[in-house]
Amino acid sequence: MIKTDSTTRQEKLDEVLDYLNDKQMRATYGAVAKHLGVLPRSMGQILGDPSPRASWVVTTGGENMPTDYPAEEIHPNIKRTSLIIKSTDALERGLSVWKGETLTRTSAPV
Repeated sequence: MIKTDSTTRQEKLDEVLDYLNDKQMRATYGAVAKHLGVLPRSMGQILGDPSPRASWVVTTGGENMPTDYPAEEIHPNIKRTSLIIKSTDALERGLSVWKGETLTRTSAPV
């Protein structure tokens, strides 16, 4: 099966959301958008309906929270840390390290 751009983008988004949820860390719409190769203003549509899993992707400035999310759809640990991934380079470095950690955890002998 040949992967389309949208399939590749969805896989990359799923990976980012898995990473952010695992680390319980926020990243800006801009950092995630650049990683996906899209415009930041399209992130709301790409993320889909508000959900705790997607709430780790946030605006810059203000409270650094997801845009237009009802309180029940924001992850309860969203403010666990004040650190926020604001650059694509930082996001991609974190993803790379996390993928290595995840691979080690899943391939370790039982």
